[in-house]
Amino acid sequence: MTWIVDEIEARGGAVPFDEFMELALYHPEHGYYSSEELRYGRGGDYLTAPTASEWYSRVFARVLSSTARAVGPLRLVDVASGDGSFIAGVFEFLGTRADEVLAEVVSVERSETARSGQTDRLAEAPVPVRWIKNASEPEAGPGPTVVHASELFDAQPVARVVGRGEGLRELWVAADGGKLDWQERSVRD
Repeated sequence: MTWIVDEIEARGGAVPFDEFMELALYHPEHGYYSSEELRYGRGGDYLTAPTASEWYSRVFARVLSSTARAVGPLRLVDVASGDGSFIAGVFEFLGTRADEVLAEVVSVERSETARSGQTDRLAEAPVPVRWIKNASEPEAGPGPTVVHASELFDAQPVARVVGRGEGLRELWVAADGGKLDWQERSVRD
């Protein structure tokens, strides 16, 4: 944890909570999701719906299949796609019909480690897969788009605001003497 204390001290001694969360999760060297360690799935720190059971992807693939029958091949955007379990499960269920259901898959994942693991896992994908770092990158694609975001809000840096008698105050994380503590400040614009 000393690295994050040093980083906060280098930034003036305190950072808004969303910046602290960004550091803790996505710092290129020390961030939780930047590590080579397995973070999710059986053997990781937690399960996501797609890693808990293949049924999650199968049910979603059935919905995609019936939707595609009505409107034509779809563009699937998987936001916060992790290790690619969801996309792989959809492909597995659709099998040889994948290109009838999906025109393209876009995997949105901030973690370089996870993205590189996906490129190996999905190398033989039956339809084109594009990997991007954030949701603002995808341009319009072929056909109607379905967005899947199973774990989106779990790993997004957020501001923390508390209500006090004098109004709203924003929580910051301060580094002092090698320890972290809360500070309340005026809410940023």
